[in-house]
Order: sequence, then C-alpha cells, then structure tokens
Amino acid sequence: MKVYDTEMPSFKFDYILPSDLYDIKSVETMFRFNNFFGDGSINGWLQPMPDPELSVSIGSEQMIIYADDQEYNSGGSMGNSDQFCRISWGIIDASENTPLNPGTTVSISGRFQQVSYFSLAVYIVYGDDLIRYVTIRAKDMTAVPPGLNPYTEGNPSVFAYPAPQKTDKLLPTKLIKNALTRQQPVTQGESNIYENGWVDIYRIDRLTGTTGSPDGMEADGCADYYITYHDDLPYSAFIFRIKVPDTFVKNGSPDKIYGSYQCSEYIISSYQTRPASVPILPYWETCSRQMYENIDDNGYAYVFLLSDEYVQSLIEEQQTPYATPPIVSWGNFKGPALGLPTRHVSIRLRGPSENWAGAPINTACYFTPIDNQPLTAEALGEWLPELYGDTFANFLNGNIGAVSNDQPWPESHS
Repeated sequence: MKVYDTEMPSFKFDYILPSDLYDIKSVETMFRFNNFFGDGSINGWLQPMPDPELSVSIGSEQMIIYADDQEYNSGGSMGNSDQFCRISWGIIDASENTPLNPGTTVSISGRFQQVSYFSLAVYIVYGDDLIRYVTIRAKDMTAVPPGLNPYTEGNPSVFAYPAPQKTDKLLPTKLIKNALTRQQPVTQGESNIYENGWVDIYRIDRLTGTTGSPDGMEADGCADYYITYHDDLPYSAFIFRIKVPDTFVKNGSPDKIYGSYQCSEYIISSYQTRPASVPILPYWETCSRQMYENIDDNGYAYVFLLSDEYVQSLIEEQQTPYATPPIVSWGNFKGPALGLPTRHVSIRLRGPSENWAGAPINTACYFTPIDNQPLTAEALGEWLPELYGDTFANFLNGNIGAVSNDQPWPESHS
C-alpha cells in the first residue's frame, strides 16, 4: 500500500450509555480539533479549517452537527476557552422515537484531520440536569481502513496523507440550553502569598473537573489541566519556567510516522475575564510549538505575563504577526509575552503519555478546591511548572520575585 497517495483514514467509535444512569434527557458530542496545521506556518491555526466529515447516530436518529462559527477570540474573556481548539458539536434529545436508555449505542464516525491533537467528548444529561461525560482520544478510536490510526505509534501520521478535501457543510452554532453552555468557569480556591513571589499551581480537582469540563480525565477522576488560584495575587508581572515535553508538532515539518511523545500538545493560557467592551490582546495563549522556538539549552521555555499595554508596545515594536506573542528578552531569560491575567493561568496538557514523568496522573487527585494542594517537585521533578510574580517596576529593574535576570534560575520553592 502506497500510503502517501491515499485518502486520510476515517475513525469510528461506538459508545454505550452507562448502565447506572437514569432518566437520560440528552446525549451531546463535542469534537475538539487542536492546533489546525493549515499551511504549516506558525500561524496556520488561524486559517479556516474546512468543515470535517462527522456523523453521530442513535438508532435511526441522526444527530445534527454544528460548527463553532464564532471568531476564535470570542473566547478571550470567557475564562476557560482554548484559542487553538476548533469545535464541532451536536445533541440528540430523548423522545418517543429515540428513547435514551442505559445500554443504548451511540455510533460516532468521521475523518481524521491534520491537527496536533484530536478528541471527542460525549456528554450525557440525566436526572435533575446532572452531567456525566467521557473523553475519547484519537488514539483510542477505530480507524478505517483497520490498523491505520494515524495517532498510533509507528503508523503513518495525519501528515503522511493529503489534507482531507471532502467535507461536510456543518450548520452554524445555534443557541440552545445544553451541557456545553451550562459549563461553569474553573472554580477558584485561595492562593498563598510568599515573600519570594512564588505562585502555587494546582491540578484541577475532581469536583471542578465534572462541572468545568476540561478535555482529558485520567483514571483517578481528575483532569489533565493545571491552574493557579489567581484573583487575589498582588502582582503585575510574572515569569513562567516550563520544561517543554516532546510533542507531536514542534515545527513546520511534523513527523510523517507517528512517534512516542510525552504529550501531544502543551498550552499555557492567561485568562482575562473582562467585559466585552474592554479591549484585550488578540490572543491569550502560547503553545508548545511557539515555546520550542525559544527553548534554552536545558530544554526549558520561559513565558512572561505582563500588562496589555506593555505587551502591545512590544507587538508594535517587533511587528509580530497577528495573534502571535512578541518575545521578551530579559537578561538570561527569553520567551513569549501574554497579557496579565485577571482570573487564572492554566496549563493544558493534551494527551499526556502515562509513561511520562511529568504526566498529571503522577500527581495527587483532590476532591474539591478546598481540599486541593499545590503541585510539588517531589511528584513532578524537573517537569514541575514554576511561576513567580512581582511588581512591574521590579520587573523593569531585573527582578521577578526570587528570579533575577542576571542570575541562574533559583532552586525550586516547592
């Protein structure tokens, strides 16, 4: 078989409604396509992605699939949106013709796309508007033809095939009350204040994960998602240090044979929950591909969180492409600049390998925000994300908490 000349494989997955649910009101699906490759440039994700071929059915009832037709930056002030993620979704309500009973099969199919990470979430609304959901990652889907899942190690990847040409025309998003619109922003806890400017980072707790709907849930019931409890911190400048994992798409020439990656995608978000009338920067995230461009000799990347006005001045000075963070050169440290968060900072780990020492499954899973405890170097070692904050004046003078721009990075606070 000459793989490179053939059509992109399709996928299928049969989901069985759980036997312990009652009074099921609806089944909803969300297809997440992360970091569309487009023309392969660093800003390829901004290009329009053709509506993918997607199908969901329960018996003879065919789900209508809707495209997320809003501009990506409409999520900039929502406090939990991923700018790099394209979403398609649909819903089937229980009816006389389509009873939604435990044991019913939901048949899902479609075509893989040229993206760094792809997943499907199935939401079941039952009882007194309770929600249960499951995430199915691309690697766990059945490929058609069999055995050619492009997200399986050793198989031709999505970049070994021509980009899909055949598409479905999806309907624009409609405003309905469903599980997706009922989602709440990430629940906030309390932050400790440290003299050295250290900022605690937490794995999302189990309760928040069931209401905020992050992308991936691990076997312990907690999410592949880290956050800060950030509203009450007295800082106007931050610096992140992250050991960047080996990811699928690191540049404009991704692997044509899918490899063994520590994480499919790694994204840092700085959320600004502001009224729509208040201008914000045209981006609020940076992804692992952008971080790779400024990684240091030891594999670390640095991300700055600074005032919108200051970041905008860097954009104008550097003439950076639209929605691309400018680069801060700050003594020994260099990296992209995001705006100053007004809610929280998050780290999204898309498809982390269970064999990776930095995977969230290696950290404790707490039940509620009140119970939650910060990530530690004991659990994650060199993969612990580190964040320090300080005043903007101190940043200009070369210091952010314990970090000095003319000194090596300090020993971990954790």
